Amino acid sequence: MTAEVKQKEAWQEYLEPKNPLMELFAGKNPAITPSMPICQATSSLPFQARRIVEKWIERVGASGGNTIDINFDDYVAVRVEVFKEIFEKFVPRYSWFNTPTQASKEGLEGSKIQIRGEEIFHLTGEGKEHLMGSVAHPKSEDILAGAADEVAVTWDSTLGWKSFKETPEWDPPANRVEEFKRGIKYEINDSSSGDEGSIGSEPWIPAKAMGGTEVLHAVCIATEWAHTPYDGATSPFQNACYQLGFEGLMESIYLAPELVHKAAEMAYPKDGPGYKRTKESGVGIVYMFQMYGGGDLLGPKQFEQVVAPEVQAALDFYHERGFWVVYYPMGNATPHLEPMKDLNWDALSLEESRKGYEIDLKRVREVMGPDRLLFGNMPVEHIDQGNKEAMLKEARYQIKHAGQNGHFILSCGTPVMPGTPAEHVRYFCKLPEIL
Repeated sequence: MTAEVKQKEAWQEYLEPKNPLMELFAGKNPAITPSMPICQATSSLPFQARRIVEKWIERVGASGGNTIDINFDDYVAVRVEVFKEIFEKFVPRYSWFNTPTQASKEGLEGSKIQIRGEEIFHLTGEGKEHLMGSVAHPKSEDILAGAADEVAVTWDSTLGWKSFKETPEWDPPANRVEEFKRGIKYEINDSSSGDEGSIGSEPWIPAKAMGGTEVLHAVCIATEWAHTPYDGATSPFQNACYQLGFEGLMESIYLAPELVHKAAEMAYPKDGPGYKRTKESGVGIVYMFQMYGGGDLLGPKQFEQVVAPEVQAALDFYHERGFWVVYYPMGNATPHLEPMKDLNWDALSLEESRKGYEIDLKRVREVMGPDRLLFGNMPVEHIDQGNKEAMLKEARYQIKHAGQNGHFILSCGTPVMPGTPAEHVRYFCKLPEIL
C-alpha cells in the first residue's frame, strides 16, 4: 500500500463521526459542544518556538558533544513531541490546529545544530549560521505561566488585533487608483517569505528551506486525528484595499465598482497541485479572514453588491475542491447579517463587540436560522486575563442563545494573544464540560 493510499484512507477514517468538530461541519450534532480559540497557534506560538529549541538542546546534550547533524526523521519527531505538549497544556481533544509550516528534507540537507557557550546555532548546509537562542532563557515553563518577559503582552479589547493590522507589511496605502489603472501592481512586503524570511515557529530556519507536510501527517497520526488541521486564506475583497489603497477603495466602491472587482479578482485562489496535496494530507477546513469590509466602513447595500460576490467566488473555489470554509469577516458584522446569510459558508466566525458597536450572538442566530454552524465570539480579554467568572457568564449566554439547537462552537472573537498563560486557554476550552 502506497503512502498516498494510506493518507487517503486515514482521511476517510477521520471523517467518521468520532471527531465532534468534524461532525459539526458534516451537518451532525455531537454530544459535546467543541470549544477552541480561533487561530489556535497564536497563544502557544512562543511556547512552541522555545520548546523546539529546548528539544534540540536536549539532543545535543545527549550526544556527548556540542554538535549534531539534523536527521530529518528526528526533526519531524521534535515537532510532534512539541505539538503533543501544546495539545496537553493549551487545548483539549477535538480542537483544531493551523497546518504547521516546516522545513523540507532537502532544505535541511547538511544542517547541524551546535552549542557554543550560552548560545545554540543552526548551521545550514550552505555554511550559513543562524542563532536559535540562549541555552538557558527563556524557560518554556515560564512562557506557559505567562511569566516570561520576552513574550509579555498587554491586551486592550478596544484596539483588537492592532499589532497585526498595523504592521508595515499589512498597512494598506492611501490612494493608488491611478497606479492601478496603469497596471502597476501593489506588492505586500511580507517579511515571512523570501531569502531573508524564516519559518514562523522556527525562525532559525530560512524560508527557502520551507516545504513538505510530513509534520502534519505525523501529528495527526500521533494524536489519532483528535485535532483537526486547517489552512488559512484571505478573502479576495481584502486585496482590493491593497491594490487601490484604502481611500481609493472607498472611493471606487461608489464611483467605479468595476475597479474593485478587477482588483479583488487578482487575488482569487488559483488551482494547482498544492490543493490536492493539502486535502489528501488531512486538511479539510479553510479559515478565510477578511479586513476592510465591516459595517463600520460599508453599508449592507455595498456589502451585498461589492463584497459578497468576491467572497462567494472564493467559497465556490474551495468547495469545488472539497474543503469546508469558515468565513471570518473582521469589523462590525451586525449591519451585514442579512446579505451575509446568503453566502454559502460552512461556518461563520465573528469578532467580539467593541467600543461603538455590538455583535450579539443571539441576534446572529436569529438571522442565520437554527441550522447554520456558528463560532462563538467570546471577548478575548476574558481569556487573556483569566477572568473565569466573565468566561462562564459569556459562555452560558452564547450557548443558550446561539447553541441551543447545536450547530455551535464555543470560540473567541479575536486570536488569543501570544504569552497568555496556558491555564487560561485550557480553562476556556473546558467551559462546555464545566457548564
